[in-house]
Amino acid sequence: MRYMEILDHYDTINSNSEGLYKEKGSKFIAYAFPCKTTENFVKLIEQIKEKHPKSKHVCYAYRFGLNGTQFRYNDDGEPSGIAGKPIYNELLSQNLSDILVAVVRYFGGTKLGATGLIRAYRAAARDSLINTEKITQYINSRMSIIYPIELIGQLYQITKKYDISIVESHYEPKPKMIIECRNSIVEFVTKTIIANMHGYSLDEVDEGFESQLIKIEHIE
Repeated sequence: MRYMEILDHYDTINSNSEGLYKEKGSKFIAYAFPCKTTENFVKLIEQIKEKHPKSKHVCYAYRFGLNGTQFRYNDDGEPSGIAGKPIYNELLSQNLSDILVAVVRYFGGTKLGATGLIRAYRAAARDSLINTEKITQYINSRMSIIYPIELIGQLYQITKKYDISIVESHYEPKPKMIIECRNSIVEFVTKTIIANMHGYSLDEVDEGFESQLIKIEHIE
């Protein structure tokens, strides 16, 4: 039986880190942060600017959420496309989300030109990402299951077999269990539970199947 593939995870970083790139006397100091909201982003940028009051440029890029669908990059006074976009491209190349990378520039007296600046901002961003650990974040869903008490053993076997988390379990007024699993296997888990408790194969459980034994609701 085939199931629709659902993207339910992405990579991010688990701690703050710094990076540095130098060229012809100029310094590019990069900061990488785990970051999930624009409110947090604003606070972090303000902190960096307070830390570097003499710098004229604090350029940045961020990506939030699954697939990095919420993103922004900014050149902060540098020529358009010179700073923020190269930082953003580094986030794209490493497929990172829920992250902010900001790069502070100190001019060293020698102009680097457009190509040199693009290279420098991206190199600084890359250096900051070398110094932190990448982790995978999973998007999960919860389901509520009301079931006959005599089937509790089968239900526990399924949760153990497929590494499903039991969030809550009680027996009054009716046996009820709340479980949590990755989004990508919600459909599979639902049909597996129904099929197992009825003694059917997965192919015998279609979308219109109505169980008289158990009640499954997707709650988040």
